[in-house]
Amino acid sequence: MAASDSQLTFPHAELSPIVGEPTNTSLQLLQRQLYANARSIDSTRGGGNNGHLSILMSDAAYLARAGVAFVIPAHPGAAPVHVPAATAAQIAETIRLFNQDLADHTLYNKVATALKAQLLQAVDATYLSALEDPEFGYPDVTARAMLARPSSDALRHPHA
Repeated sequence: MAASDSQLTFPHAELSPIVGEPTNTSLQLLQRQLYANARSIDSTRGGGNNGHLSILMSDAAYLARAGVAFVIPAHPGAAPVHVPAATAAQIAETIRLFNQDLADHTLYNKVATALKAQLLQAVDATYLSALEDPEFGYPDVTARAMLARPSSDALRHPHA
């Protein structure tokens, strides 16, 4: 992914590329840039002060930082089509809540996808190959998993 999704503007439109084998220093810079990007996209979840940082941090680390857990927004399901015995105001509120839940879910996924794409662009594929599914690539691997300590070891030793 080049700079950012059409609706996402990150402070680091492109991450500093890691040329050759990742080092602790290059991985720390990569993580700092990704953290800044995740924090820059507002969210009311997890205390509301850290944007979407929970996409990249472990639950425990995020909780220690924010003091409040970040609950990943679930897809709200099918749109409400009929609310029995509801007033017009209740129906409007049900639709509003559905739309907000859907927007939260969609934004979370867009941010997660954009951050992962940035990471994949910044790091030579050789150093991420241990995490790649031979048939599907990286769709089930999160940026958080790529940044986790064991995965960082995989970045340094691609065929371990």
